Parts: sequence; structure tokens; C-alpha cells
Amino acid sequence: MLNVRNFTNFDIKFLQQKELELLEQFVNICNKEKLQYYVLGGTMLGAVRHKGFIPWDDDIDVAMPREDYEKFLAVAQKYLNKPYFLQTHITDEEYPLIFAKIRNSNTTFIQHCFNKYSMNHGVYMDIFPLDYYPTNKFKSFIVDLYNISLRFRIRFDLNNTKLPFYKQAVRKILFLILKIIYPNSNLVLQKRDKLFKSIKKSSLLANYCGTWGKKEIVPVDWYGEGIDMQFENLIVKVPTHYDKWLTQVYGNYMQLPPKEKQVSHHNTDIIDLENPYTKYIKRHK
Repeated sequence: MLNVRNFTNFDIKFLQQKELELLEQFVNICNKEKLQYYVLGGTMLGAVRHKGFIPWDDDIDVAMPREDYEKFLAVAQKYLNKPYFLQTHITDEEYPLIFAKIRNSNTTFIQHCFNKYSMNHGVYMDIFPLDYYPTNKFKSFIVDLYNISLRFRIRFDLNNTKLPFYKQAVRKILFLILKIIYPNSNLVLQKRDKLFKSIKKSSLLANYCGTWGKKEIVPVDWYGEGIDMQFENLIVKVPTHYDKWLTQVYGNYMQLPPKEKQVSHHNTDIIDLENPYTKYIKRHK
């Protein structure tokens, strides 16, 4: 089940079908352009354990080596016909993240933390760049420190009304400090993107924008060329050493979580799979 305050025309299977259509568009582009990618996170776990979606999962995650990611951004929109839209902070000026999404503009999936943004809020899939991570401890410390400050500056702009009062107060103080250091939020996105691109080639790859933090820093060869695996009616790429990746992130990943944890983790205000997000959010001209 999803944590939603309001929704219409919603069914988890219908949502997953909409997301599967996005994944199919993505895979077709990568195959045509000979671009390397891997399904990641819960999508990888779903492919390995369920040969498709985890039954309660509500999103799709993929990752690409930086070079392939940049090539994808350069060519994707010419393949994507309406209602599909490639969303980045370049193509959608109020989008506050530095990784890309493909959206279905004829649908609505408004997450609470983004509901103040006049941007595309269609059903989406996430596309993460994979960048190198320094093996030198001092360099990695500097990268981590800089990345954390930039990430917090971005996250402070998002809605988060569930924090206790004292945490809200601390959050506001930190936000004021970081806003003095980084007054322009778009510049923060550019700085963070530049940071990841600037790291020299190493034996480690990181998904800096992923959910699992340092657990998603792994040896380059864990990804490798990737291997084919079934995901619903598609054949997708998973990392060559998917077992190592999944074990590092999830532990005993083949064991199902308890029933009470078999829920999605997106705090969603509105889901409507039959009407466009513009019904709920007006966009700037």
C-alpha cells in the first residue's frame, strides 16, 4: 500500500504497468544507442527475487556509467514522444534534483516533498549516474564533506513537515547557514553535478544520489558488462556481480521482509493514473 492523503483512479498494478512502459522506453533507447545501464535497488532486487516488480514497490531505478548517462541525456528526448518527458534540472527549471527521470505527463504522482514545485509531476522512473569514488581516505573525506553540505542545502528546500519541533528548529538554523554559503539553489545543483564529474578514475563506483549512502560505493567490476535478467515482460541488465551488490545493501535479500514492512516508502499526496498532473498543479509559462 502507498502512504497517500488523496488519490483517484489508483491501483498498484496499474501504477507498475505505467512504470514498466517507461522502463521499456528507456531500455529501447539504450539498446539502439548501445548504452550501458543496470537496473538498481528495488528494481534489481525485484528482477532477481520476483522476475519483476516487488509486489509492493512503486518505483523503478536504473543507473548508468557517467559517460553513457551523458550520452543518454543528449539523445533521449528525440526518441521520447508525448506523453513521455526527460526531466532534469535543465529541461525542467524547477526540478530540484541532479539525476534524471522519465515522466509520463498524462498521469499524476505528486510526492509531498515536491508539491510546491511547478514542474512535471507525472509517474516516473529514476535514472542515476554512476561516478568514481576516491580510494584515498583524505580525498574521500573531502568529497563526502562537500557532497553532504550541498545535498543538505538541496534537501532543506523540500517540504518535510513530519519532523518534531526541535528538529525543525535545528533544520531552519542549518538552512540559514547553508543559504548564506550557497544562496542560489540552481547553482548548488550545478556544483554537486560538477563535483561528481570531477573525481578521477578509480577502482570504485558510487551512486551518489542513491538511497543507501556508502553501501552504494562498490568496486567497478561488480557492475562489469552486466547480465541479462527477466523483469516482467522485459529483458534488462543487472550488474555482473548482482549478488554482492544486493548482499551489501540488503543483507539476506532473498528473504521477504515482515508483512508490516511490505509497503512503499514514498509519501505521496496525489496519485491519479488517468489524468495529467496539470489538473492539480499549474505550471509556469
